[in-house]
Amino acid sequence: LNFLKYNTMKKVLSIIALCAMTLSLSSFSTVNSSYNQVNCSQIAIETYDEVFEKTGSFSTASTAADAAFNSCERQLETLKKADQNN
Repeated sequence: LNFLKYNTMKKVLSIIALCAMTLSLSSFSTVNSSYNQVNCSQIAIETYDEVFEKTGSFSTASTAADAAFNSCERQLETLKKADQNN
């Protein structure tokens, strides 16, 4: 059972990391257009769907979606602050 939990969390964290990398790669285009086009809610929904499909767990999918949304929001805030400083 612990092995299954470990694998599930490993998948969830991989998905969150993938979302974060996708968001950070979008920052290579002009900063204004990057953060104006990012929809953190959509990222959370897609994360939820993917995690639920892989794990079948509402709780795990919800946790992953929350983490993806929060990560997205933090990265957008960082981009906005960097843009204001330039």
